[in-house]
Amino acid sequence: RIEGYIQSGVDQGATLLADGRGLTVDGYDDGFWVGPTLFDHVTKDMKIYKEEIFGPVLSVLRAADYDEALRLCSEHEFGNGVAIFTRDG
Repeated sequence: RIEGYIQSGVDQGATLLADGRGLTVDGYDDGFWVGPTLFDHVTKDMKIYKEEIFGPVLSVLRAADYDEALRLCSEHEFGNGVAIFTRDG
């Protein structure tokens, strides 16, 4: 399921910076593993933004200013769907 979300992000045009698919863990060859995955340039219409992914996937959506970022937090369906990171405290 998580790998399907990752592929969805790729298919919808997000920039995949770190791809966690295909991870293997020595000694646990029969396990199902997904490594850290990072997307940039995600948009509000993408599945990886709109739905909760219960896996190590981070999607970065860029906001023009603080007010837009704050609206993203307020408008997202899920409480943990949006967090604000900034260089300007």
